[in-house]
Order: sequence, then structure tokens, then C-alpha cells
Amino acid sequence: MKYLLVCLLFVTGCSDSWALHRRIKDDGNDMKFRNSTNNGICYCSARNYDTGATVQNFGIASKCTKSGSTGCSCDYMSSCSSICLVKFNRWASTLPYCGGYHGKLIGSITMNDCGNHFIGSIAKQCNSTQNSIKSSILTQTTSNSIEVVPFLLIRLTGTLLPSGTLLIIGGTSIVHSYSTFEAYISSSDKWIVLPSLSIPRHEHTATLLSSGHLLITGGQTTDRNIYSSCELYDSSRNTWKIVPDMSSKRSRHAAVLLKSEKVMIIGGHNGSLLSSCETYDASSNTWTLVANMMLPRMFHSATLLSSGQVLVIGGNYPNSSACEKYEPISNIWTSIASMSTGRFLHTTTLLSDGRLFIVGGFDGSKNYWQSCEVYDPQSNKWTSVANMTTQRAGHTATLLPSGKILVTGGVAGQSILDGLSTCEIYDPALNTWTSVRNMSTPRFQHIAALLPSGKILVAGGISAPFSEAYDPTSNTWTPVTKFPTFVLQNTATLLSSDKVLVTGGFNGWDQLSSCAIYNTPTNTWIPTTDMIVPRSLHTATLLSNENVLVAGGYSSIGSLKRCEVYNTMSTIWTAVEDMHVARCEHTATLLSSGHVLVIGGYDEDLNRKYLSNCEIYNFLSNTWSSTASMSTPRSQHTVIMLSSEKTLVTGGFDGSTYLSSCEVYDSKSDAWTLVASMSKARAQHTLTSLPSGELLVTGGINNGYYMADCEMYDPSSNIWTPIMNMSFPRHGHTATVLSSGHVLVTGGDNHDDFSTSEIYDPLSKMWTPASNMSLPRIQHGATLLSSGKVLATGGNTLPVGELYDYLSDTWTPVDKTSSERFQNTATVLLSGDVLIAGGSNAFNSFSSCQIYNASLNMWTPVANMSTQRYQHTATLLLSGNVLVVGGADQFEITATVYEIFDPHSNTWVKSDGLNDQLKGHTATLMPSGKVLVTGGAYFLGYLSTAQLFDPKSMHWVKTVAMLSERFQHTASLLPNQQVLLVGGYNKTALSDCEMYKVSSNATTRVANMLTARFQHTATVLSPQQILVIGGNDGSKSLSSSELYIVSSDKWMSATNMLFARAGHTATLLSSGKILITGGMNNGNYLSSCELYDPSSKKWSVVASMSSPRVYHTASLLSSGKILVAGGYGEPLGEVYDPSSNKWSPV
Repeated sequence: MKYLLVCLLFVTGCSDSWALHRRIKDDGNDMKFRNSTNNGICYCSARNYDTGATVQNFGIASKCTKSGSTGCSCDYMSSCSSICLVKFNRWASTLPYCGGYHGKLIGSITMNDCGNHFIGSIAKQCNSTQNSIKSSILTQTTSNSIEVVPFLLIRLTGTLLPSGTLLIIGGTSIVHSYSTFEAYISSSDKWIVLPSLSIPRHEHTATLLSSGHLLITGGQTTDRNIYSSCELYDSSRNTWKIVPDMSSKRSRHAAVLLKSEKVMIIGGHNGSLLSSCETYDASSNTWTLVANMMLPRMFHSATLLSSGQVLVIGGNYPNSSACEKYEPISNIWTSIASMSTGRFLHTTTLLSDGRLFIVGGFDGSKNYWQSCEVYDPQSNKWTSVANMTTQRAGHTATLLPSGKILVTGGVAGQSILDGLSTCEIYDPALNTWTSVRNMSTPRFQHIAALLPSGKILVAGGISAPFSEAYDPTSNTWTPVTKFPTFVLQNTATLLSSDKVLVTGGFNGWDQLSSCAIYNTPTNTWIPTTDMIVPRSLHTATLLSNENVLVAGGYSSIGSLKRCEVYNTMSTIWTAVEDMHVARCEHTATLLSSGHVLVIGGYDEDLNRKYLSNCEIYNFLSNTWSSTASMSTPRSQHTVIMLSSEKTLVTGGFDGSTYLSSCEVYDSKSDAWTLVASMSKARAQHTLTSLPSGELLVTGGINNGYYMADCEMYDPSSNIWTPIMNMSFPRHGHTATVLSSGHVLVTGGDNHDDFSTSEIYDPLSKMWTPASNMSLPRIQHGATLLSSGKVLATGGNTLPVGELYDYLSDTWTPVDKTSSERFQNTATVLLSGDVLIAGGSNAFNSFSSCQIYNASLNMWTPVANMSTQRYQHTATLLLSGNVLVVGGADQFEITATVYEIFDPHSNTWVKSDGLNDQLKGHTATLMPSGKVLVTGGAYFLGYLSTAQLFDPKSMHWVKTVAMLSERFQHTASLLPNQQVLLVGGYNKTALSDCEMYKVSSNATTRVANMLTARFQHTATVLSPQQILVIGGNDGSKSLSSSELYIVSSDKWMSATNMLFARAGHTATLLSSGKILITGGMNNGNYLSSCELYDPSSKKWSVVASMSSPRVYHTASLLSSGKILVAGGYGEPLGEVYDPSSNKWSPV
């Protein structure tokens, strides 16, 4: 059940309602949103379709002020032309539970673009009686229309090189603008990441020059900064350089490469519509103003004719049907015949006969056109041609080699849910439109390019996958290779075990909750538990108790107060008390007391409030307390603990000014004291303590100036001294003191090559180049290991890490995960073969599947699932098919889609109808053939729900809920269709248990276990006895076991295992003994195995697996052997023979 308010507004006015008018699920609780007016202020209301009840004053639609300031204010609707924000009665980021809002609809804004047209929101429905959130949508884009969270990247540019490589630059997800630069290499079907723009921008232009250079002009950001700046990309050197600014700031303009090789920039807006034009001459690197258009316009099209003239058509202005023509030789604009109707966000295609074909568009009065017309420059006449089958704007039109035109996507209404996946082809010879195969997802304001193969690549829009290709010969769409994983703004924390914990970050689309551990001894990445909240720009601090505190950061709902602690023994994340203030780009310092001092940052509210306040986390009491504030707000500053146990803060940015000031915090007196300022203001610099006690500051940024400047601070004399500059200017880099006392500086943004490294020698006070990293990296992490090597993590695509060896001056990529898959499922089929489905590794989740052929001892790939998933369940049905339910993908979105695998046809059939999103649940096959699914978790919490799936009717039915919400519990089938539900996790490990009886649809509390636990196993020894083994109590792995006696409803202690373990497997052998494999012992992954004999009640050690494994699977084969698969281990699978006590690889 989902609720969504998302509006796509091209023109806003209170006299017309704007809203989502679409039913998403027919479950009796869908909402319809509309607006009403009261004294000139727009209010949202929500209507329940089934009851007809209306929730009035759902929120207040605020307006941008006409001043163009970065802030927004409540104002009358007549004061501004676009909606900026929808305010609801409480922010969802601070509302994990409904509290005093029982039965009410609550929500929060997640995006706004005062410059143009978009609103997005979170909407939640509270239960009428329960203190919980019943359903919600919580995404960065809020455009997950039905099933999944797609990417949203619009208003980007795409430039096709003669080689067939497509360059994609910038764009916006509404929440953010991007500086990212990627290339799709069609010949090898792969994406690569290229050096980013100097600043984020969308609604810019990209023009390919004959020299092979690419000129980027103007554009804007989501906070309404409009640019006059330009930059030039040299594809031969893979570098950017800044070129002179245009005479005017402009966005939504047009660009044309003239026959003179000059680039002409036409119109746009800078807060007002522009008629001005100018040309860029690459040979002299200069801009020249040329004649103004006759009318100002934006969102228009500009086309170079064979005569060398430029034809401008339509645009967003009062007379949007008017057109004009520019003659470069005479520098004169001339009016030409007008179109039959006004349009912008249309397409213009130059046909082979010199005519121009105009398709669709929008008229500024909420009319979306399906009409088309053709302009003939020779006769200066417009001719109407056949209408498209669908009205659309913001679409693409691509001229095919056949002379036909392919039109893809667009929008046909004011809601983002009115995005189109439909496509059609126009045949000029027959003047007909023909519908063709739909894209896999709706897209608008995307790009399309004709590849040398004859296929058409589309990318961006509301899109998952990010890109796909259309083959006109077969009328099929196929996804192209997966877009590269990009991680920056993550943290890297050195643990006492010499492992490195990497948390969260930003992948170019979304904040991440994923975490991984670098295992130094094996030089591999180990997957570990995801954080509770996706975040970037956060801090991670190793506490004195060996746990890791993650504080604040940025997520799709803004800056965060939320904090959580990672237990390095149990690998569990636990939410702790929120900070008093939401913040990101702050610092966190471990004090000598063991407490953590958090300093500054900013709160990404409407005005991006920069913070001077500070607070301290007391790890003993799990509380935050406010401390004295700094003298000035700061973000992007640096901090270091001095030998005096005082904390020094340097530089940063206060929201308007880059800072040179520095100050020291004394925790004993709770006071800040200003000290000497640096010689130069800077932010995003580094601050490093040298063995001499001096402090080295390197690089940074100051008002757009990238700095190579360095200086040294002597705390004893309170003096800053400039020293030799680095070889390259850079910011967002790292600086690490090596065991030799030298300082290694890596990566960062320097307008050129982010992979460079250099070393500072404190004795000679000289910089020398070091070898480059294998990948450019910015806003990454660097960690000194006990070996003396430095691990660089994040800042670019995989491999996430690489190691620097100072002695050999070499970098070595660390891309091995030691795990083909993790948290996968294994199902023994009726044939005796084993189906392995889904799973994840340290960085990705999978839809791929394989079958183990027991007779041949080999793997065979089979059809992929429709959805990537891990922590799902797979159940063999009586028909021999396999039911897969739930799970999460790499974006931590749990699946409502279930699917069924038919081994005979090697096909998956997906279906919707599962009532809950869930992962970490249980699925139990009942004697009736139905499947009972219980509990689990989704992104907002834990579930007590239970539901039965009937394979005959393909329907899900909710049953009575469990008495406790639980996740990673066990479910054991007993006689009389009873199911024993044991333990699990719900913010803490659970000891409580309950018995569910299908016949009466009732659940009853039974005796508690002796020890609370989750990630345990439960084995039915007999109809009266269930043995529970190991698990995790929330702080450590367990060796204990206990036996449940059904008849007496009692738990009895059983013999402890030889090794504590959680996330292991337990397999009942034909001998009646139980084989335990792998698992995790307080953060260490195990290869050891042991055997339990219920008759003697003794444990014995058996042969170890070839590789450590945790969260793997174990399947009893018909031969009596056991196949284990997945987990932290290679090979993918191995087989244990109890008769010989030997393991054999598959």
C-alpha cells in the first residue's frame, strides 16, 4: 500500500488543481491528492477513494519569493510563478513512529526546484491505533511509481562522437545537480567514468567541435544558481579546462555549431527570458555578442540549415508559435512563418530533404500536443502532418537510416507519474505513425543517440535501467551494460584488528547504506551488515570499546540527526540517540575521555544553515549534550587533536565566505579560543600532524580557486608558515603520514587528473611526485595499515580500493571480494539438483541464478530472476516449481514482487500481490502446499505480519499477525500444521517464541528461550523436540544451544558448541546427527565445522571447509552428501562427504 504526492508543473496557478490522480493499489487505502485555495494560499488535501473521506489542510504549498533568493517563504500564490515547497505537519526524518499522529496522514518534502516545475514528497499513513507507520514511500526521487525505486536523471546532455561513444554530462535528479561525466563505449558495451565538470550543472549545452573538443556552456543548479561559466573538454587528453565566461548567465538556452566553426549560443533565461545571443571562437578563445533575437525565448530548438542559416522554433514565451531565422553573414534575424500552435519541449528533426519535422511539445497552458508539422525553408510554409498516437513533451526524436523518425517517452501530464514508456515511428513517405515496443520504463527529458550499429541508445529520465537500446530491425529493447558503481563521500575506519570498515557514501544517484570490510591479511573485501540509514557526508568514529559511531550525514530526506553504532563483534548496527541538530559535512573527534566531539557542518534545510554549534556523544550513557559553540559557523573544515588534548579546527566555509580563521576547543573548560589564522582561506583541505608536532595543511578550495598552497602550523608558537606548493592544485584529497614520516597526498579535484599522488618530505620540505592511482578519486578515504601500506577507498568506480606501497612506489587494486555471492538461497529440486538464486557480495546484489548438477558435480547458469535480491526466501512447491519471496536489492529497497521458477522451462514468472515489502523473513511450506511467510524487515522497521500464499490460486492472504515483530528468526513446522517461531531481532535480540496454528489462524505465546538470539538455527529432531543452536545475542556470537520440548512447553540447556557462531548452517544428516558449517565468531568468518550427536549429546570437530563462509546455504543431497554454497568464500560451492569426512570443490 503506497501513498504518493508528486507533481510535475510547467506552469503553476492556484486556479487549477494539481495532483496525483492515479490509483496504485486497490486495497482500500489509496489516496487521491488535490489542492484547494484559501485566501490565496494553496492547501493540499487527500481523499480516500473507498471511504470518500477528505483530509483537509494536508500541507501548505509555499512559494518562491520574486527576489530569487535561495530561500523560500510562505507567500500568496500571485507572488511567484512556481511552487517551491510543500510543508507538512511534521518532518518525516524526525518521525520514525506516528506518535501523536494516530490515524493521520503525515509527510515530508524531499525535493524542490524553485527554478522550474517540480515537487516531490514523502507521504505516510499511520495506523489508527498502532504506534507505527503503516506504509510509505521514502526515496530520493519519490518517483518509484509502482514497484521499485528508479534512477532519476534528467536535463542532461548527450553527445555522440564519430567513434560511436556517447558522452553524458551533468543533469539533475531534482534534489541534486551533478557534475558527473560518463561515456558509453558502444563497441564494447561498457560505461566508463571520466573527469567531472568543475561545477554541477543541468540545462546546459554541450557542443562537439571539429577539433574533437566539447564545449559546455551555462546551465544551473537545483538551488537556482545560473551560470555564465563554460568549460572545454579535450577528449585526446581526457582533461577539462576553463574558458572565458559568456556575457550573460543563461540556462535552458540553445547552442549551434556554425559553418564558421564558431559556437552560437541563443536565448535562455537568467531569471528573465533572454533574447541575447553570442558566439564562441575556439581559435581565439573569445566570446562575441551578436544580434539579439526578435523575441526572448527558452526551451526552444535551434537548427543549422544547409544554407548556413540558423532556424529557431518555439520556446517558452507569450507567442510560442513564432519562429525566426538568423543569417550569420549579415548578423540579422528575420521573422518566418509561425507554427500552427505554440510549443516548447518539442523536438525538431532535420530531414534529408532539408525540411524540419516538429513533434509534440507543450504550450504553457497545460496542453500537451500530439500534433506534428513540417516546415519547408524554401517556401517558408508550415504543413500539418499526421498526429502521433499519444500526446507528449520532453520526448526524444531520432532520425533513422531508413528516413523514419523514432519518438521515445516524454510526459503527457503534470504528474511525474504521467511519464511515458511508449514509443512510435513516423514514416514521412506514408505520413503515418506506428506504435512500436515500449521502453522498459517511463522516461522524459532523457537523451537518445543513433549508434553505428543502427540501434538507438536512450539514457536518463525516470529510469531503471539507466539506459537501454532499441533495435528497429527486431522491434526490441534490451538493457545495455550496467552503469558503473560509483562511490564517494564514504567513510573508512581502521579497526583494532587492522581491518578497515567502509560505510555508506554516494553513488552518483543515491546515498548508500552498504558497508564492507577490507580484510588486511587476505587482501580482500568482506561483506558486512548494512547501516540502518543510507547516508553520505557523515562521520565514523572508532570508540574506545571497539565499536564504531556513525553520526549525521546526508540522505534523500535531507541532513540527518540520526546516529547508529556498529558492533564489531556482532556486526550489528544499533540506532542510538539522535544528535540535537541535523548536520552533514561536520567533523567528529574522539576525545581522551572516550567521548566524541561533533563540530559544525550544515543542515540542508531550505536555506542550508551553516552551524557553529557543537555537541558531545557520551558512549557510556548513549546521550548527546550540547557544548560551547565556535566563534563562526563552519563546514568543510578540518580538525585535529593536539598533544595538549585540545582540539584544533582550521578553515572551512560559513555559507558565504571561505575561512582562514582557526580556533581551539578545551573540553575541560568547555570553551573555544581563537588562535592564529592561516595565511590563506580554504575549505576541503587536509590537516595532518607530523612527528615533529607541527601541523601540515595542504590544498583546498577558495571561491572557485583550486589551491596547491601549503602551510605549516607550530602549536607551541602559534605561528603559520607558508611552505612549498604541491605539484597540483587539489581539494577533496587525502593526506596520510607514512611510517617513514613522509606525507602521501592522493587524488582530489584539480580540474585535470584526480589520480595523481605526491609525497611531502618534512626534512627537505620538498614535494616529489609519486605513482598515480589506478583510478581518479575524489572525496575518498585513505587509511594507513599496520604493514605501512595505505588503503585508498571510494571516490570512483570499482575497484573500491587500492593499496599504495611506499617502498616500491606502486599502487595495487583491491577488487577481490572473496565471495561470489552472499545471503543467497539454495533449493533442492525434485531432480536432486540445487537451485542457487540471487544474493549479494560486498558491493552488488544479484538476480543471477545457477543450478548445481549433483551427478556431474558442476554448475550450470539458468535464467535470471526479474529482480536483484538478497535476504529473500526460496521454497520448493509441491509442483516442483520454486517460489521466491521478498529480499532487498542494492538500494535496500525490499521487493513486493514475488516470482516462481519453473525448472522444466527454465523460466521465471513474476507477479505482484505480496502485501508487504520484506527481507530476513521466513517461508514455510505447509502440508496443504501453501506457503506461510512470517515477519522480516523493511526500510522503516520490523514486521509482525504473516501471510499465506496459495500456489493454486496465486493469491496471498493475510493471517493473524505474530505477537512480536521479528527479523532473522526461525520457523519450524510441527505436526497438526503448527509452526514454532523462535527468537529473532527487533532493535534487540529476542528470547520470546510463539506457536502459530494454521487451522485456527491463531498464534499463542509459548515459553521464552533461555537466551535471546537471532541468526541462529533451529532443527526439528522429532515432533516433540526442536534444537536451537548458536546465533547472536546482539553483542556477541553464541556457542550455547537449547532444546524445546513441545509437550511440556519448556526450554532446556543443551551442550554448547565447540565454537561460538552465528549465521551458520545446521543440516540434519541421514544418521540423525547435525552438521554445523561456518558462520561468524565475533566478526571473524569461520571455515570450521562440527558435528552434534543427539544420542550422546556431544559435539565433535570435523573437517573444515576450504574457505570461511557466513550467511551461506547447506543442502542435503540424495547421496547423503552436503552442498554448501555462497557466503564469504571461494569457490562458490563445495561438497562434504560424511563417510570420508572430506570436502571437495565444485
